[in-house]
Amino acid sequence: MRPIYRLYIDESGDHSYGRKEEERYPRLEKRDKRYLGLTGCIFKLDYYRDEFVPTLDSFKRDFFDPDEQVVLHAKDIIQRHGVFHILRNEEISARFDAGLIDVISNADYRVINVVVDKKNHIERYGESAWHPYHYGLLVLLERYCFFLRRHRARGDVLAESRGKTEDYELKKAYKRVYEDGTRFKSDKFFKQYLTSKEIKIKPKWKNVAGLQLADMLSNPLRKYTLILNGEMPAPEYLDRFWVKIVEAVKPKIYCRESDGRVDGYGLVLIK
Repeated sequence: MRPIYRLYIDESGDHSYGRKEEERYPRLEKRDKRYLGLTGCIFKLDYYRDEFVPTLDSFKRDFFDPDEQVVLHAKDIIQRHGVFHILRNEEISARFDAGLIDVISNADYRVINVVVDKKNHIERYGESAWHPYHYGLLVLLERYCFFLRRHRARGDVLAESRGKTEDYELKKAYKRVYEDGTRFKSDKFFKQYLTSKEIKIKPKWKNVAGLQLADMLSNPLRKYTLILNGEMPAPEYLDRFWVKIVEAVKPKIYCRESDGRVDGYGLVLIK
């Protein structure tokens, strides 16, 4: 029986182009608006259920009320918002950061990060440009299926909810890839490795461990992908926490088997 995996997807950056044509280009000049990152964490489902979920829950219980359902969200952690106000204490913050790095480093998973240059994409394709999230999803699904082929496995996909309309459009985009294939791979390729013709979508408050990990990794990996492609300067201070996250996750990035290359495999910039 072939092993079963699941791909958990979260995003960083802005997934829209702008409401009006004249707003698009000025907005997209800013790096945080111009580049959309999609991060997919790949877990073998039995390991995920039996080991990763309990490990992440144990980590959170070390800091928070065990009767509270605490969901890790990078923005709330950085801003010390809500239950994360305890991280204003330097000693607790240092222990939390170290524990999170341990979780990222020691868990068994692989990660694929796709960054879409929205400014370049819309300038090239105009009104026919794909929605940037859907375009990134297409590339992410191709590489996920390459991973499944390598491991003689099958799997499905779970993404974080972004709203009723967005979720509906995402389901259509996924189904289009599943039923019609892409420019490079036929529908038979995707049907051979994907176990479901529909994408699973769950909101953040559902406390899905895989989505929380993807959330923690997405912004650091978006920055790292841009740095590797010369679109962003390397950080001056290597002790910054997002740099430590990148260092912890590097061994998990999907790569070419022959030489370990990640560019174009586990880290993709679409210009």
